[in-house]
Amino acid sequence: TVELGAGTGKFTKSLLARYPEFSKGYIAVEPAEAFRHSLQEDFPDMEILDALADSLSSIPDNSISAVMCGQSFHWMATSDTLQELQRILKPNSPLIMIWNTASRNVSWQAELEHKIILPHYGDTVPRQQSYQWRECFVNDSQNAVARKCYQNASIETFRNVEATPGKQIPFEMHQDIIDRVLSISVISAKSPEVHEMVAEQIEQLISTHSDTRDVQRNKYVMKYITELCWVYTNPS
Repeated sequence: TVELGAGTGKFTKSLLARYPEFSKGYIAVEPAEAFRHSLQEDFPDMEILDALADSLSSIPDNSISAVMCGQSFHWMATSDTLQELQRILKPNSPLIMIWNTASRNVSWQAELEHKIILPHYGDTVPRQQSYQWRECFVNDSQNAVARKCYQNASIETFRNVEATPGKQIPFEMHQDIIDRVLSISVISAKSPEVHEMVAEQIEQLISTHSDTRDVQRNKYVMKYITELCWVYTNPS
């Protein structure tokens, strides 16, 4: 199994704890040096590659049984990536894309998303929530590789993914909202002054919104949805 965009290994840890049999031959791919260092500390025996999804030259053709992308495919959703993954995957093998996203059907979470988090993303920064990543599967001018290399790249679940993703699994999580937001990559990379401003904005929201103002700090419940989509390479 290959995991793309493994980051610091949060998804890796959860997956291998649940399915330890996957650990044999597991390859983590992560281009950020600091993240790779963190991964190597937790998984000293794992093969960890400094590479991008569209350039996996050290992995032989038709040698991989599955490719996993946890919280990451939106960063690499191009025809070049799809072609390279088809090269390394065995016939009839899955490319699996999974995200945990905060539900925007909850009023205060929608305000947090649109008023506080979203302004820190530029127009060119990929986000799962924009669903632009699906274009390499369903856009008729961009999906030639997907149609050629994958069995079900144009399935209707991709075309209607915003309303009905491949699969949705709701869950809840108790979180410190400020810590959660400040850990978002585009925000964590900014200055301490920005962090302070964001923290103040969140404090204002959660202290005044009717859903959260009477909730004890650190006891906020965020509603999430796990979104899961997949495609298989052609059988031959």
